[in-house]
Amino acid sequence: MSAAAWISTKGDVPSRVLAELRFRSATAPGVRVAIGEPARGIAGFRASHLEALHAQRIAQLAGRGEGSLTRYRDISLRALATADIDQARAFVACELGALAAADDTTRRLAATVRTYLDENGSRARTAKRLNIHENTVSYRLRQAEEILGRSVDKRTLELRVALTLADLVDETLER
Repeated sequence: MSAAAWISTKGDVPSRVLAELRFRSATAPGVRVAIGEPARGIAGFRASHLEALHAQRIAQLAGRGEGSLTRYRDISLRALATADIDQARAFVACELGALAAADDTTRRLAATVRTYLDENGSRARTAKRLNIHENTVSYRLRQAEEILGRSVDKRTLELRVALTLADLVDETLER
Protein backbone atom coordinates (compact mmCIF):
# COMPACT_ATOMS: atom_id res chain seq x y z
CA MET A 1 0.00 0.00 0.00
CA SER A 2 1.18 3.51 -0.74
CA ALA A 3 -0.04 6.91 0.39
CA ALA A 4 0.95 10.38 -0.75
CA ALA A 5 0.82 13.62 1.18
CA TRP A 6 1.45 17.20 0.23
CA ILE A 7 3.06 19.58 2.66
CA SER A 8 3.02 23.28 1.92
CA THR A 9 5.99 25.36 2.99
CA LYS A 10 7.69 28.60 2.11
CA GLY A 11 11.29 27.88 1.21
CA ASP A 12 13.26 24.78 2.03
CA VAL A 13 12.17 22.30 4.70
CA PRO A 14 14.43 22.79 7.76
CA SER A 15 16.69 19.85 8.56
CA ARG A 16 15.17 19.57 12.06
CA VAL A 17 11.78 18.89 10.46
CA LEU A 18 13.29 16.14 8.29
CA ALA A 19 15.07 14.69 11.32
CA GLU A 20 11.75 14.58 13.20
CA LEU A 21 10.03 13.01 10.20
CA ARG A 22 12.79 10.37 9.99
CA PHE A 23 12.40 9.67 13.72
CA ARG A 24 8.62 9.34 13.51
CA SER A 25 8.73 7.13 10.41
CA ALA A 26 11.25 4.86 12.12
CA THR A 27 8.72 4.10 14.85
CA ALA A 28 5.84 3.45 12.43
CA PRO A 29 5.85 -0.11 11.01
CA GLY A 30 6.18 -0.26 7.24
CA VAL A 31 6.62 3.48 6.72
CA ARG A 32 9.19 4.79 4.28
CA VAL A 33 9.27 8.44 3.27
CA ALA A 34 10.12 9.75 -0.21
CA ILE A 35 10.27 13.49 -0.80
CA GLY A 36 10.20 15.56 -3.99
CA GLU A 37 11.52 19.11 -4.11
CA PRO A 38 9.25 22.08 -3.39
CA ALA A 39 7.77 23.84 -6.41
CA ARG A 40 4.95 26.34 -7.09
CA GLY A 41 1.46 25.73 -8.42
CA ILE A 42 -0.20 22.68 -9.92
CA ALA A 43 2.70 22.03 -12.31
CA GLY A 44 5.08 22.25 -9.35
CA PHE A 45 2.95 19.83 -7.36
CA ARG A 46 3.04 17.35 -10.24
CA ALA A 47 6.80 17.71 -10.63
CA SER A 48 7.35 17.28 -6.88
CA HIS A 49 5.09 14.22 -6.80
CA LEU A 50 6.97 12.66 -9.74
CA GLU A 51 10.28 13.32 -7.96
CA ALA A 52 8.91 11.64 -4.82
CA LEU A 53 7.96 8.60 -6.91
CA HIS A 54 11.52 8.47 -8.27
CA ALA A 55 12.86 8.75 -4.72
CA GLN A 56 10.60 5.87 -3.72
CA ARG A 57 11.88 3.75 -6.63
CA ILE A 58 15.51 4.40 -5.71
CA ALA A 59 14.81 3.59 -2.05
CA GLN A 60 13.35 0.26 -3.16
CA LEU A 61 16.30 -0.46 -5.49
CA ALA A 62 18.72 0.38 -2.68
CA GLY A 63 16.86 -1.89 -0.27
CA ARG A 64 16.26 0.90 2.24
CA GLY A 65 14.24 -0.37 5.14
CA GLU A 66 11.39 0.88 7.26
CA GLY A 67 11.94 4.30 8.72
CA SER A 68 14.06 5.48 5.82
CA LEU A 69 13.73 8.93 4.35
CA THR A 70 14.79 9.43 0.72
CA ARG A 71 14.94 12.91 -0.70
CA TYR A 72 14.97 13.42 -4.47
CA ARG A 73 17.68 16.05 -4.20
CA ASP A 74 20.01 13.38 -2.79
CA ILE A 75 19.30 10.71 -5.42
CA SER A 76 18.48 12.66 -8.59
CA LEU A 77 21.45 11.34 -10.60
CA ARG A 78 20.67 7.75 -9.63
CA ALA A 79 17.01 8.29 -10.51
CA LEU A 80 17.86 9.66 -13.93
CA ALA A 81 20.47 7.01 -14.65
CA THR A 82 18.17 4.12 -13.67
CA ALA A 83 15.04 5.24 -15.52
CA ASP A 84 15.76 2.30 -17.83
CA ILE A 85 17.08 -0.29 -15.37
CA ASP A 86 18.15 -2.78 -18.04
CA GLN A 87 20.21 -0.13 -19.81
CA ALA A 88 21.68 0.96 -16.48
CA ARG A 89 22.73 -2.65 -15.77
CA ALA A 90 24.33 -2.90 -19.20
CA PHE A 91 26.15 0.41 -18.65
CA VAL A 92 27.54 -0.74 -15.29
CA ALA A 93 28.60 -4.09 -16.73
CA CYS A 94 30.33 -2.40 -19.68
CA GLU A 95 32.11 0.23 -17.58
CA LEU A 96 33.08 -1.88 -14.58
CA GLY A 97 33.26 -5.43 -15.86
CA ALA A 98 34.61 -7.62 -13.07
CA LEU A 99 35.02 -4.56 -10.81
CA ALA A 100 31.27 -4.87 -10.22
CA ALA A 101 31.71 -8.25 -8.50
CA ALA A 102 30.16 -8.61 -5.06
CA ASP A 103 33.06 -10.21 -3.17
CA ASP A 104 34.65 -8.22 -0.33
CA THR A 105 38.01 -7.71 -2.04
CA THR A 106 36.48 -6.31 -5.21
CA ARG A 107 34.06 -4.12 -3.26
CA ARG A 108 37.04 -2.71 -1.34
CA LEU A 109 38.81 -1.94 -4.64
CA ALA A 110 35.69 -0.28 -6.05
CA ALA A 111 35.24 1.78 -2.87
CA THR A 112 38.86 2.92 -3.13
CA VAL A 113 38.36 3.99 -6.76
CA ARG A 114 35.14 5.79 -5.85
CA THR A 115 36.86 7.65 -3.00
CA TYR A 116 39.87 8.44 -5.21
CA LEU A 117 37.55 9.98 -7.80
CA ASP A 118 35.63 11.85 -5.08
CA GLU A 119 38.96 13.25 -3.87
CA ASN A 120 39.81 14.48 -7.40
CA GLY A 121 42.59 11.97 -7.95
CA SER A 122 44.48 12.64 -4.72
CA ARG A 123 46.03 9.50 -3.31
CA ALA A 124 46.92 11.34 -0.08
CA ARG A 125 43.35 12.54 0.57
CA THR A 126 42.00 9.11 -0.40
CA ALA A 127 44.35 7.44 2.09
CA LYS A 128 43.36 9.89 4.82
CA ARG A 129 39.64 9.47 4.16
CA LEU A 130 39.87 5.65 4.10
CA ASN A 131 42.30 5.60 7.02
CA ILE A 132 44.84 3.52 5.10
CA HIS A 133 48.42 4.13 3.89
CA GLU A 134 48.95 5.99 0.63
CA ASN A 135 50.86 2.98 -0.75
CA THR A 136 47.78 0.84 -0.11
CA VAL A 137 45.72 3.29 -2.16
CA SER A 138 48.22 3.04 -5.02
CA TYR A 139 48.21 -0.76 -4.82
CA ARG A 140 44.42 -0.95 -4.87
CA LEU A 141 44.18 1.48 -7.78
CA ARG A 142 46.67 -0.64 -9.76
CA GLN A 143 44.59 -3.74 -9.01
CA ALA A 144 41.42 -1.95 -10.11
CA GLU A 145 43.12 -0.81 -13.31
CA GLU A 146 44.14 -4.39 -14.09
CA ILE A 147 40.52 -5.48 -13.66
CA LEU A 148 39.20 -2.57 -15.74
CA GLY A 149 41.88 -2.90 -18.40
CA ARG A 150 42.44 0.87 -18.35
CA SER A 151 43.49 3.73 -16.13
CA VAL A 152 41.06 4.95 -13.48
CA ASP A 153 41.98 8.46 -14.65
CA LYS A 154 40.31 7.89 -18.04
CA ARG A 155 36.55 8.24 -18.59
CA THR A 156 36.22 9.34 -14.97
CA LEU A 157 32.63 10.58 -15.30
CA GLU A 158 31.46 7.24 -16.70
CA LEU A 159 33.45 5.36 -14.06
CA ARG A 160 32.03 7.49 -11.25
CA VAL A 161 28.43 7.04 -12.46
CA ALA A 162 28.90 3.28 -12.91
CA LEU A 163 30.30 2.98 -9.38
CA THR A 164 27.35 5.00 -8.07
CA LEU A 165 24.86 2.72 -9.81
CA ALA A 166 26.55 -0.64 -9.20
CA ASP A 167 24.70 -1.51 -5.98
CA LEU A 168 21.37 -0.26 -7.33
CA VAL A 169 21.40 -2.41 -10.45
CA ASP A 170 22.93 -5.53 -8.88
CA GLU A 171 20.41 -8.26 -9.69
CA THR A 172 21.66 -10.38 -6.81
CA LEU A 173 20.44 -7.90 -4.18
CA GLU A 174 17.28 -8.96 -2.43
CA ARG A 175 14.45 -6.44 -2.76
